[in-house]
Amino acid sequence: MRKFPLLFAMLLCLALPDAVFAGEKTDLSRPELSVERIETGTTISVTSRLPDGTTHSQTLRTTRSRVSSPLTGADARSQAVFALWEEDGVRWSATSRDGGRHWSDARALKMELRLRDGALPLGATPPAAPTDLAPRGDERLYIVQFRTRSLPEWRGSLAAAGGRVLAYFPYNAHIVRADPAVMETIAGLDFVERVLPYEPAWRLSPELKAWVESSGEPQIRRVRVMAFEWGSAGKARIAAAAVSLGAEIFTNWPSGHIIEIDLDRQQLRQLVHHDDVMWADPWSAPENDMDLVREDAGTNWIENNFGYCGQDVRGEVMDAGVQDDHMDFDGIMFHGGHDVASHGTSTYGIVFGNGDRDGDGEAKGTGHMPCPEAQGIFADYGNVGDRFAHTEELKSAPYFASFQTNSWGDARTRSYTSVSHQMDDIIWRLDIAITQSQSNAGNQDSRPQAWAKNIISVGGVRHKNTLDTSDDEWSSGASIGPAEDGRIKPDINYWYDSIYTTTTGNGYTSTFGGTSAATPESAGVLGLIVQMWADNVWGTDPQGTTVFEKQPHFATIKALVINNAQQYDFSGTGDDLTRVHQGWGRPSARVAYERASRSLIVDQDVPLQLGESISYDVDVQAGESELKVTMIYPDPPGTTSASLHRINDVNLKVTSPSGTVYHGNVGLDASPYSSPGGTPNDVDTVENVFVQNPEQGLWTVEISAVEINQDAFLDTAEDDVTFALVVTGGAGSVCDGPATDFTITPNPARVGDSVLFDSTVNGGSGGPYTYAWDFDGDGVTDSTEADPTYVYNRPYSGLVTLKTRDSSDCPASVEHDITVTGPDIRFHDYINLTEIEGNANGAIDPGEIWELTVDLRNDGDETAVAVEADLALGAGTAGPVSLLSTSASYQDIPVGGIAAGSPAYRFQVGQDFPCGFNIYFDVVDIRSADPVVTYPAERRAIKLLVGGAGPSVDFFHDGFETGLGWSAAGGGEWQRGAPQGLGSGSSLPGSQAFPDPTSAFEGTNVIGTDLSGQGVVKGNYEDAITSTYTSPAIDASGSVGVEMRLQRWLNVVPQDRAYIQVSPDGSTWTTIWETSDGLTENTWTAMFFDVSDYADRNAGFRIRFGLDSDDQATASGWNIDDLTLSGVTKDSCEPVARGVPGASDGLSITRTGGGLLDLSWNSDCGAGTAYGIYRGDLTLGYDSLKAEPGLCSVSTTSATVDEGPGRADFFLVVPNDAAFEGSYGNPSGGGSRAAAADACYPRDRFDACAP
Repeated sequence: MRKFPLLFAMLLCLALPDAVFAGEKTDLSRPELSVERIETGTTISVTSRLPDGTTHSQTLRTTRSRVSSPLTGADARSQAVFALWEEDGVRWSATSRDGGRHWSDARALKMELRLRDGALPLGATPPAAPTDLAPRGDERLYIVQFRTRSLPEWRGSLAAAGGRVLAYFPYNAHIVRADPAVMETIAGLDFVERVLPYEPAWRLSPELKAWVESSGEPQIRRVRVMAFEWGSAGKARIAAAAVSLGAEIFTNWPSGHIIEIDLDRQQLRQLVHHDDVMWADPWSAPENDMDLVREDAGTNWIENNFGYCGQDVRGEVMDAGVQDDHMDFDGIMFHGGHDVASHGTSTYGIVFGNGDRDGDGEAKGTGHMPCPEAQGIFADYGNVGDRFAHTEELKSAPYFASFQTNSWGDARTRSYTSVSHQMDDIIWRLDIAITQSQSNAGNQDSRPQAWAKNIISVGGVRHKNTLDTSDDEWSSGASIGPAEDGRIKPDINYWYDSIYTTTTGNGYTSTFGGTSAATPESAGVLGLIVQMWADNVWGTDPQGTTVFEKQPHFATIKALVINNAQQYDFSGTGDDLTRVHQGWGRPSARVAYERASRSLIVDQDVPLQLGESISYDVDVQAGESELKVTMIYPDPPGTTSASLHRINDVNLKVTSPSGTVYHGNVGLDASPYSSPGGTPNDVDTVENVFVQNPEQGLWTVEISAVEINQDAFLDTAEDDVTFALVVTGGAGSVCDGPATDFTITPNPARVGDSVLFDSTVNGGSGGPYTYAWDFDGDGVTDSTEADPTYVYNRPYSGLVTLKTRDSSDCPASVEHDITVTGPDIRFHDYINLTEIEGNANGAIDPGEIWELTVDLRNDGDETAVAVEADLALGAGTAGPVSLLSTSASYQDIPVGGIAAGSPAYRFQVGQDFPCGFNIYFDVVDIRSADPVVTYPAERRAIKLLVGGAGPSVDFFHDGFETGLGWSAAGGGEWQRGAPQGLGSGSSLPGSQAFPDPTSAFEGTNVIGTDLSGQGVVKGNYEDAITSTYTSPAIDASGSVGVEMRLQRWLNVVPQDRAYIQVSPDGSTWTTIWETSDGLTENTWTAMFFDVSDYADRNAGFRIRFGLDSDDQATASGWNIDDLTLSGVTKDSCEPVARGVPGASDGLSITRTGGGLLDLSWNSDCGAGTAYGIYRGDLTLGYDSLKAEPGLCSVSTTSATVDEGPGRADFFLVVPNDAAFEGSYGNPSGGGSRAAAADACYPRDRFDACAP
């Protein structure tokens, strides 16, 4: 049935902007956006007029959501254009940076501004600020938000207009300094969504805002004020303004963004209006964070087997002081003055203590790098001034340090502060690995340094002084994550308690602990990994003569530590050792060494610009226990006044040989191993994919630069990013692949055209080259020829990918767009299932003849002329079936049309077909005359149950009034109870979502998410969950043709996913329904599913409902009631008995002389009254049969015929009963037999006696 006719087609054509800048290009027109509703949804397409006068069209997206607010625009200075629209209230966009020749993938956008005080949706007015903190009208700082993601062209146009882009602000916005007149011009640009003053109130941390708004005695407070500009210029202007107000400068180092100022409330109220002030938060004094580790970390193993003990590795321990003459310390290099303190003595000993190696001390106190060739450096944080300058000195003589470790920090906080920003800046600019203690609060209160993205934050786990890790626990000791913006922290962990190490008094302590101990424990392993890198353990051939010269970049060091960490097993976000308690595990030098031989490393040497991606092939061998993929991208410091702190967005995607897709960190919050599917991560700068028992074969690892809001790789002129990639459990390579490109002719093409793909490949290590083409974006290789031709049998608009390899097996790949138009003929349904001959009990029984009609539909964009299709028996059919009529004509099928075939397909069920099993039919050889093309076969399109007359009865029902043993996983707040009308879609700007129902569909109870108001938003499901609610085993062993029905009330935002899965065994799950772009409902909706493939004759059938959410908006979620399973529960099979056609004693032939033959035969089983006589040449078979002249209707059981000239004739006698009139048709054995050209009657009736 055709349900959706073509409802509307909307075309939006916009003019050029009125304002352009002097000397700029003005010949770039806005593209045209077409929104067209078709049966399968809504198609959004764009047409661009190129500078050469030609046009280019491309389909951007097809969706089932409600599409509105289409808009396009262009940047008059460049070749950048955009298209945007809304789907159920959510902004989507695509951009082109070459005038419309190539378009980015369509992408859903988050358009709220992530202020620390709360998200500011589009159209919302900022809350009023106190008078002293409200904009005064003379400030020149603004937030400029773009309509799309930030492009370099957009930022360039702001600068050309006279604005200065200072910092990124999520989402899709920047803080810009400009005069008001300039900002009026900027606000009128096509790509600008909105402009707001960057209010002084937004530049203060919550603590300082509360302080300046309070009354009381005058009070001087020391604050850290951040300038937008790096270095001395901006800070000098802030200092001058502060001094003019009467404040005093405490520190003002020439590097970085921070200046420390002593001032009172009124002075801060005035200073925060200054156009150089980005942020201010409180100053705090630094604070400390309070045998078996060497064995667990593989330190003993790596030294005993390969001699690694830190030779030539240099690293700095920064702490509160150290006893430099301790017997375990030989030759400390000091970086500035120092005091004596037990804390620093203990942390230094964990990394560099030599135990009894030099004849004194205790072996139990040996650190990770005890050899005399390892050089420990110590800095007393109390004597460090300019942290940036201090760290920069570590990169040169005499230090040449590879890392720094810190078991101290500023006052604990849950926020990303100026100190967090400072550490990100130091690590990003100076390229040095730094470890940092998370702290010991037992909650999210952590050192601000630990919240930095680029740092290696270290948490702690209690090991109870044993090597057995089965009893290890966090137990509310160490500080934990996640960060306030949802990032996974800590990065790693180590042991928290009973650490034996050095202490003051030239002795040892057995009670050192906290993350103060865990951090140097981790730093020691890091140092050994750097040493192994320099020794070429990973086969990267590092250049230089010292460990420092050979060491990898900081992000690669961090990725090596994380990827080779030992995870604690855990389940769910509520587990004591869940991800944000343990991080990515305990670092291990042994694991790193053992897995190095099966690895792939990319050491921050591949820059990516916006929209670019690169992929690597990874070969996984059979029996591999784990595939671990870690990608980390260095990120500029975050915007402190925002609530999301990554600046750029680089995504990790891993695809298995069979096409299963894993996105970074999906599922890893609740499990040691990744979940397939989900959505790309847009929060973390560390992304992992961990797969247990990975599939053998070639995996693909893809890195994509999704957002570049600030240049992160300063070695190039472009705005770009780099990344570190560590893959273990599979082998790959990094090399210079061959230069690869290809052309497509014709393009656009039409379904049925022979399309030529002409490749050009050269360079690399030379030929012979290998080729792997993917013509339709499904990840499957379609050709291995150099210049193949390919016929598309469906319309396609997307990428064609060519992957090549040179003689050294070095890969390269290139992608180009193709557009293929034409019809798209698909199976729609079968109708008119009719019993032709049988027992009339309503079931398809063995021995019966039935026919059915197939409906085909056209999902393409062109009428298909003269369509035909055949029916064939499908795989999995459980017994013999004869196809008696296999071809049908469908005439012309217009776009969106549905046509029924004629004549009907006819089939006969074999006498021995087992009752209670299925017949499957394929629709094959689907073809049209114009275009001349054969469309893809529709396999197992039709399923018919034999012996299933029914009636179908309900055999299982759950109204959820009592508990039947359903189980929840993943922390989704699943409940069974009475709905209370809670929840909403209010956490999504512009959402149309509704609350839960106020009553069940039937009875009192339902199952659903947060029925009673448990979460942050009462009645809504929570952020960042991967949750399921699973039934017990349901016994369907006595049923066939099982169907499931239920009542649903569901509200889920577009970024999240609700789904239903079924399983035959509780371990293998199949998704039978899911949301793709959100769903809103304020009424109960019935759902029906055929689950017979999973439930029939199965005592272990299971159902589960799921909900996965990102870290943003939520809605009221699932409500489910009246779950019922039905099926045929009794044997209703009534086989139809059939006789054998023809004579029971066979046909007899007698020579009578005179050239005549007498034929005689027994009566037909169907009591037929006439017979047709056929003669054939035995040497030629059935194809030679011809009707005997005058003998198509013999009314007796005998006949006389001429002997004829043939040497070996044979005869066929065919009864003409009510259902068959003379054509011999199919043989009784069930096979196919062609009809003779001159049969007595047309082949449209069939022998009712045939089995």
